[in-house]
Amino acid sequence: MMPFILKSCLAWMLLVAGCLSPSIAFAQGYVLEGKVAYYSRGDIYLTLVTEREYDNDVVSAYSQIMSPDNANPGAVAFHLDDVPTGVYVLKCYQDVNGNSEFDRGFWGPVEPWGTYRRYRPSFRAPHFDEVSFPVKGDLTGLYIELEN
Repeated sequence: MMPFILKSCLAWMLLVAGCLSPSIAFAQGYVLEGKVAYYSRGDIYLTLVTEREYDNDVVSAYSQIMSPDNANPGAVAFHLDDVPTGVYVLKCYQDVNGNSEFDRGFWGPVEPWGTYRRYRPSFRAPHFDEVSFPVKGDLTGLYIELEN
């Protein structure tokens, strides 16, 4: 009789733990916030991507589109919630021609762009490991400067 009661208790404990685990994982997400400096007119697209998403121009779950109020140079704030622990690239571009795409020409991007870990190699895009950073807690004061 005792083994049956122990098995039942264990089954209930596992069921309760399974129901609570999504909320526990949700509570461990981190906040990333900072500013994007811009010098042109147009919407600013910001996205936080994993290595798998980096080369595929995927819009991740951690993305924002910001519309500056004027065409004067300035900065806009961003705030990303519930970011899990991991290694990411925070990349951004300004859509100066309004086509909702990051335009590239023969020699590279033709619209202002930037990453949180600033690295701009000649004649190629930065590799993931050159601009990635770990997220192990809240990160504030992040800064991205958009440049052509």
